[in-house]
Amino acid sequence: HEWHIWRCSSDRLMICLHLLNQPESSWIKEDRCEGTSDTSLTPLGKKQTVMAGMSLLTQDIKGIIVGRLHRTVQTGKLLVKIFPLKLNRDVRLNDMNYGRWQGKFPEEIETRFPEEHSLWKNEPQKLHILEGEPLSEVQNRVHSFLESLYSNELFDHHYIIVTHDIIIRIILTLVDGKKLRNIWDYTLA
Repeated sequence: HEWHIWRCSSDRLMICLHLLNQPESSWIKEDRCEGTSDTSLTPLGKKQTVMAGMSLLTQDIKGIIVGRLHRTVQTGKLLVKIFPLKLNRDVRLNDMNYGRWQGKFPEEIETRFPEEHSLWKNEPQKLHILEGEPLSEVQNRVHSFLESLYSNELFDHHYIIVTHDIIIRIILTLVDGKKLRNIWDYTLA
């Protein structure tokens, strides 16, 4: 699992978001579906955090915002050692609740829940995983988070946002004016 850095901006408000996908955690290392499970960073994940932070030293970072899951809070605490800023936590940046998929391996999800898995890959906007969170609800909370940044008129500010793959994909679709069904259009290396 690699560390992803995305830079998105809105010309209208000139806000720059450095979107950092959480680094390696214990379940990512095992290739398990994490979601809202509270896992911890691995030693490699901690090293990835420091490397990502160092790569952003030339940016005028004004804030670090993370979700409330343990692994993103851990990441944020490592970043504030590099950037002496207050760590802000926002539950709207939490990973999606994958319900009965959480803790399972990709092959197990595909085998046990073939219809759900097919929807996830082909029409994710239509999927509601049993005991989980619909993608449209995730989009609503992410949209609310972005609107709160814009409404505070934080002009010419750079923020580090520590979040998760699906949240980054939703942010990108919102910034690009795309639909939820387009979340797989982005390659997150």
